[in-house]
Amino acid sequence: MKKKLKITTEELKGRKALENPKSRDCTLGISLGKTYFSKENVEAYMRFGIEHFNKMLIWIADYPERWNHTALKGINYEDATRKALHQGKQEISKFSKIVRKLEQEGIDRGRINITDFLSLFQNPNYKNVLERIYQEYTDNPLFKKDMIKWLQRNIGGKFKDRNLKGSALEQAVETSVNYLLEETAMMIYLADIHKNRYIDIYPAPYSDIICMKALNEGKYPELRDDLGLQEGYGYIDVRIKRPFSEIIGERVGNKIGKNPKQRRKMREIISSSFENISVLSKLGLAATIMIAPYIALDLVTAKSKDTVVVNREKYRIIERINGTTEVYPGSLFGVTWYDYNSDGKIDCSQISFPRFPSIREESQAFLERANNIYEIIKTEMENAQG
Repeated sequence: MKKKLKITTEELKGRKALENPKSRDCTLGISLGKTYFSKENVEAYMRFGIEHFNKMLIWIADYPERWNHTALKGINYEDATRKALHQGKQEISKFSKIVRKLEQEGIDRGRINITDFLSLFQNPNYKNVLERIYQEYTDNPLFKKDMIKWLQRNIGGKFKDRNLKGSALEQAVETSVNYLLEETAMMIYLADIHKNRYIDIYPAPYSDIICMKALNEGKYPELRDDLGLQEGYGYIDVRIKRPFSEIIGERVGNKIGKNPKQRRKMREIISSSFENISVLSKLGLAATIMIAPYIALDLVTAKSKDTVVVNREKYRIIERINGTTEVYPGSLFGVTWYDYNSDGKIDCSQISFPRFPSIREESQAFLERANNIYEIIKTEMENAQG
């Protein structure tokens, strides 16, 4: 079954590349262990790449993964490196079979190149970029802050899964951030230093590629000038369209499961359950899909519930068994405030509607307003208990 793609072009160079088919080359970076990059999904990306671009470079982020193996799994550096490179070879072998399949369909095999990270890492031009990236991380507090934010958005959940806190968390972050520094240098090198000036395609909003977007917008002018960047970073958000049951399975499974294995199992169970519902009418099925999982979610994961009225506004508060506190403002449909560690501070707000991407709000102005209300809510709850 052919996979359908959702394509979003917020970034100008990416949009122009699609408007002029095969005028540019594209690149796709693949992370190790990310189940999203199945053979079927990668084949869909290859077909997209050769349809819209002249050539496609797929690089496996194996070598940088040594940092995550060290930080998150406690593997020593040498063993972590060997493990990561071995995993990379397995990925290349797996995806090379797709290229051979496309070749049998008459597609020129030379248009798709799959390589490991280390092969690109050895290039002197890349190493120059990497050295300057490390300097920026050391000397520019703003760049370091953005890089840590980007890291937390990508793998912050893995730090929580391992219950890392205090100095252990700081050490894990400072180790894992090397992965992102090497990857960022690679993005810059391929986009603006390499002769092909690749357009990057990846399944994430442009705003999630935090430091690259900021670099494009002139947030780190000295870094841009020192590297002599001219072309800038071209980006296209390309994602596989998923069945609604799979989306619900992921969202609810991620909430219910206490660890990665449980979350994966719950995602499979919930997705399968909704796929097998055939006797309900379309309207009834839609209602079941949208409402039932969230009722089940509250029943299974809620440790405590409460309702507090502040300035005539009703707020519903749910404490989850995973340590997160959620606040639901009554008049704002689809809005949830999150206190991820139940430490008394709202970390962000999220607006969620079925079949639409979630929207996060974590600006300083919002957090200040939300936490003022949150303080009143907590005081009211304490008074009620007293």
